[in-house]
Amino acid sequence: MTLEILDPVVHAEAEAVTPAPRLATLDGKVVGLFTNNKTNATDILDMVGDVLGQWYDIQSFVRESFSIGGNDIREGVPYDLALLAIGD
Repeated sequence: MTLEILDPVVHAEAEAVTPAPRLATLDGKVVGLFTNNKTNATDILDMVGDVLGQWYDIQSFVRESFSIGGNDIREGVPYDLALLAIGD
């Protein structure tokens, strides 16, 4: 009997990605706050939103949820900036 050992490591090649251009300011911007709806993720986003609202003249905050592995956050969404919080 021969024992075959399998290698579970995926040898994928990384694709170079250009970072998104940085915003000069958050004044007048729409900020998307995304939570995975687990413990403390929403609380953290609320605190971050409060601080950003004190520091900048944010036009609005849009709160949404997302799932890891899902395709919930896509190009073309109506946010100037998206912040994600993952709680557990």
